[in-house]
Amino acid sequence: MIKSFIKCINTIFCVNPILNRGLYSRCNIGSRYITTSNIDNDNSKITSSLDNDNSIDKKERVQKYLARCGVASRRLSEEMIKSGRVTINDKVAKIGESFLIGAGDIVKVDNKIIRPSIPKLWIHHKPRNTLVSTKDSFGRDCLVEILQKVMNKPHIIPVGRLDYYSEGLILLTNDGELSRYLEHPKTEVTRIYKVRIFGQLTERMKLLLEKGIVIDDVQYKPIKAEIESETESNSWIILTLTEGKNREIRKILEYFNIKVLRLVRVKYGPYLLPSTLKPGEVIEAKLTGDLQKFVKKWSKDLRATEKLIKDKDFSLNQNKILNK
Repeated sequence: MIKSFIKCINTIFCVNPILNRGLYSRCNIGSRYITTSNIDNDNSKITSSLDNDNSIDKKERVQKYLARCGVASRRLSEEMIKSGRVTINDKVAKIGESFLIGAGDIVKVDNKIIRPSIPKLWIHHKPRNTLVSTKDSFGRDCLVEILQKVMNKPHIIPVGRLDYYSEGLILLTNDGELSRYLEHPKTEVTRIYKVRIFGQLTERMKLLLEKGIVIDDVQYKPIKAEIESETESNSWIILTLTEGKNREIRKILEYFNIKVLRLVRVKYGPYLLPSTLKPGEVIEAKLTGDLQKFVKKWSKDLRATEKLIKDKDFSLNQNKILNK
């Protein structure tokens, strides 16, 4: 089953970073084009949150830097540091506050200079019956593992999660800090879901959701609930959240004895799920608004590193000349 899924995505996967027009890169998939028709510029919450957070310019731990550069996960990066494979400015790195990475520091793994990749973001239409994970002990299809192979990118981070039976928009990135900002509770990035339920949502339920609710000692933030359509047996509702707790929608609706028949995420922050993007397809998205800070930081760090390397090479050459 996993082989057929990979073959399907290989057929439809297309990213063209050269054609950046509007929010989405234009992408030719057969005779279809994914264009900028589904743009939503409502990124005010992200912008205000980032404006009040200067951590983007602070130094970071070695393992965090290595993960951001796509070398390995933070846990595996820690193992690499402990084994003495990582150096900072030619000094063997160790775990601790005295070994923090800043602009211009030269980090090497196995004597190879590590440079961060330019931050990128992709939109993926997750199909049902796939895990947003790299591996599964039960042998189920794992989205991250499949896309890493198809996109030929070993370091892909999903922004938030969707459970095995849910579907819709998943953001992917190669930058750990970008992922953190988009999914961190304090940024209050909106997530919008279309949910088909068995039964109906009452006005009392809507009021309880909008006030915020506590279930099994877990506090859930206010949820905006709207009824899109309903029949005697089932309804389509629209839920707007500002956090992403584990299986939040399913647990809350179960609390009201409401069965979820289908759950589709249609929006995450300023990014909408394009109506032309079929399940299994992925497309590159442009970093909008204040999220462009991540690209600016990457550019700043890269220039500082390159200058330090150039100055060091010049110094070594001068020493060779003087020693002759």
